[in-house]
Amino acid sequence: MNDAEKNIEKTWRELSPGQVDHFFKICSERATSLAESAHSWRLELSKYLFTANTGAAAGLFLLLRTSPDGRSYFHAFCLFCIGTFFVGVSHFFAADWGHTLAEGWTKDFNKLMRNEITLGQLDAGHRARCTSLKFRLVRVGLWLSFACLLSGGIVAAKPFWSQPFKAAIALPQTNPKTASHAMTHAATST
Repeated sequence: MNDAEKNIEKTWRELSPGQVDHFFKICSERATSLAESAHSWRLELSKYLFTANTGAAAGLFLLLRTSPDGRSYFHAFCLFCIGTFFVGVSHFFAADWGHTLAEGWTKDFNKLMRNEITLGQLDAGHRARCTSLKFRLVRVGLWLSFACLLSGGIVAAKPFWSQPFKAAIALPQTNPKTASHAMTHAATST
């Protein structure tokens, strides 16, 4: 058993001044790190998924108005809206989880300073909060949002796949007489 394993079951007052300085530095750095990074990557992913889902939903909403048969676009629109909902739910749980994580760490650290718990109990409490149901709900919500983004994109692209390529980009037909008249008029007016 090494020194770190021996110290894990000690209260704050049972540690030597050198050990207190060592563990205080580690604990304060950990608290700072938690405060800075609890939301950073989830927040960025949430922003991306929110932007992608709402942008796609808005685009499909406009496409629905111009499409004669908009059922598949409507389904894709609904998938993007559901994906936006899941991003919101995930963002809510991420914020709540981050708050719970930082608050729990602070409370446990204060208990450690009052010799109510040991370093091992501090670590066990933190690990339990890190793997709580809120944390899992954040991940599930983000995965569901991503799945809605992909499936909405596939459903929206399906009408294009079912038609020949030329039909999808067909240019409007022009009357040869009016086209030559327009070209003649454009040439003489300059």
